[in-house]
Amino acid sequence: MRSLLLAVLVLVAVLAPGCAFAQNGGVNGQSRAFDCRDKLRRGLANSATGWVELPYRVFADTVFGNRSPFEGLFIGLAVGTAKSVQRTAVGVFETATFLIPSYEPILDPEYVTLSFEPSTAKKEPQDPRAGLRVGQPQLGPPEPVHPKP
Repeated sequence: MRSLLLAVLVLVAVLAPGCAFAQNGGVNGQSRAFDCRDKLRRGLANSATGWVELPYRVFADTVFGNRSPFEGLFIGLAVGTAKSVQRTAVGVFETATFLIPSYEPILDPEYVTLSFEPSTAKKEPQDPRAGLRVGQPQLGPPEPVHPKP
């Protein structure tokens, strides 16, 4: 029991100075402590869910890949295996180095993203004004309004 308590105290003593500095200057204007936390969260999530890339890539290449099911299966297996190894390795790396400054994500997208839409589907950009449509500003003097007789 003492050795477990000692190990926890040593772990806290090692991790606390790395994440305790909370001055501004991190990524996206947030403190470095939050950047450190985000890198750890991203690393743990990617190392735990990296295997999901394998079945997803097989499915995506077979259904949406403009290939025959036979080709989609083998190409999906090859790409899925490479992507799952890559995502898991990056997750382990980010988990191990979450205290070291370099908080930008290595992979894009940051997490496993499962999209069940074809990659050829056109997506309309989302309006950040929650659906408000604003016309283009008119340059020049306004048009005169004539009353109808």
